[in-house]
Amino acid sequence: MSKQEEEKGMQRKVDGMSCNIINELRLEKKLCDVVIMVDGTEFHVHKNILCGCSPYFMVLFTKGWYPPDKLSWV
Repeated sequence: MSKQEEEKGMQRKVDGMSCNIINELRLEKKLCDVVIMVDGTEFHVHKNILCGCSPYFMVLFTKGWYPPDKLSWV
């Protein structure tokens, strides 16, 4: 079985406590490394979390589609 096939079959699991800690950090704007703006509302977020949840953000942040020093997205 190829690595890609193995990854497709793997389920991502994060316990509730870890999710709560990550969310607390986000709400306190700690360790956030990018800001996404939607209709004038700012969301301070963690790129690694976005990459783990979305193929779009994975490509955006890992394939050089944005300047590395850019911190805000509208």
